[in-house]
Amino acid sequence: MSLLAKQCFPNATIVIDCFHIVKRLCEGLESIRLKFKRIAITENRKAAAAFAKEEERKARQRAYYRKFQD
Repeated sequence: MSLLAKQCFPNATIVIDCFHIVKRLCEGLESIRLKFKRIAITENRKAAAAFAKEEERKARQRAYYRKFQD
């Protein structure tokens, strides 16, 4: 306890509130979970964009090849 708290409340007892400890723990876990979810979504979007770009490149390559084979 701080010095001011000891002066104002000399007979106070420090109490550990389990509910709020668990509440803070759950909030912390939720924030970490959301952070990793955002990272996973970003990576998934990047992978999808890279895949689409590669498929577009392959389609152009097939079209170029077919132009000279017909």
